[in-house]
Amino acid sequence: MDIAVVLRQVPDTEAVIAIDPGNPARIVEDDIKWIMNPYDEFAVEAAVSLAEEHDGSVTAVCIGHADAEQVIRTAMAMGVEKGLLIADENAVSLDIISQARIIASALSAEPPDLILCGREFIDTSDDALGAALAEFLSMPHVLNVSALNLDGSQVTVEREIDGGTLRIDMPLPGVLSCQKGLNEPRYPNLMAVRRARTKPLDIRTLADLDISAPALKSRVVRLALPPARTAGQLITDDPETAARKAAAWLQNDARIL
Repeated sequence: MDIAVVLRQVPDTEAVIAIDPGNPARIVEDDIKWIMNPYDEFAVEAAVSLAEEHDGSVTAVCIGHADAEQVIRTAMAMGVEKGLLIADENAVSLDIISQARIIASALSAEPPDLILCGREFIDTSDDALGAALAEFLSMPHVLNVSALNLDGSQVTVEREIDGGTLRIDMPLPGVLSCQKGLNEPRYPNLMAVRRARTKPLDIRTLADLDISAPALKSRVVRLALPPARTAGQLITDDPETAARKAAAWLQNDARIL
């Protein structure tokens, strides 16, 4: 079984984010620690576990800058056998739909049996990658997978919905977007990290892959940080008066009633 897992390099969740004063559509990237998108960790663990159980192989695919190699090496330390890094500025700057078209083109020559990705990217909150990949590759897709079981040419998945759990049988090949709770990603030991340094990693541009940059479908015009939190209001009156004041504040100031 051939499995592909799609990765993304994102800022560390504890990084201090600042907007570039010279370009309000970008953040200041200096001194930011970059990590694997946390949701992608669940996809990597699922891919490696399935490969171990069903005698398969896993390839990691990532669009990013040259230093995104560290994200693929992290996946390799978790058990991924090989990787493809599309290090091309013309691809990095594209929107998620256009990037999905590029990844689909890169995988179309030898389509994998299963493609896994995280449910969304934490830096932009984009969650359309899996669906777009499935569309471009004419495969079925399930979002927010919280459990899965592979049986031959079919995978049975579960996804949580309001008030219950939805169970779906999906034929392969197909695409799954992995949700938190699907598994517990493994923590690579030192030997696994060392082995990852020697695993094959193919670094290509769009020209190398004979892929033309698709037309931009959307673009970021401006980024803005959320407003600073205002000081809270302490009410120390008797319960009846405090309740009236709290209701008035919620209605007139917070405007949520």
